[in-house]
Amino acid sequence: MADTMPQPSSDLFNDKNQVRAAFVKFTQVGDWFEGTLHEVREIDSSLPGKEGEKQKVYDFIVRSGTFHVADPITKRAYADGTGVITLQKGELWSMGGKQSIDNSMRNIKIGQIFGAKFTEEKPSKTKGFAAQKVISIFAGKMDEEYLNGGKLDVAQAFTPPAA
Repeated sequence: MADTMPQPSSDLFNDKNQVRAAFVKFTQVGDWFEGTLHEVREIDSSLPGKEGEKQKVYDFIVRSGTFHVADPITKRAYADGTGVITLQKGELWSMGGKQSIDNSMRNIKIGQIFGAKFTEEKPSKTKGFAAQKVISIFAGKMDEEYLNGGKLDVAQAFTPPAA
């Protein structure tokens, strides 16, 4: 008689408890957030033509913000106004870097309040390529609460985004 393998608990392993990536992706001009820089990481890029290169990821603790989710077909914000994500204070989110963002983020220190805003879209100089998203970075003061030990309790601070 074969032993039965243990099975995952349905109390934990279910759709309600599945953790989804909390990654800001700006879709519509005006999307923005304000947060405290928590960590800067480097990951291997999965972008076509950039495989093997490192990409910076900026983890931040949300103060406030809102952005639009992209329609998977059009790659634009939903025309009917749905798909708006409102960031909740205390949540941990991430923003991917690119050269212009990385250049600005060099001036932001861990524990400093900063903001990011999708300020404009510039037409591509190369025919057939997507327009360039201009993401502006704004430097704030140091976050005294963060610096005085109120850094982050991920278990309390993170609420997965709605699917």
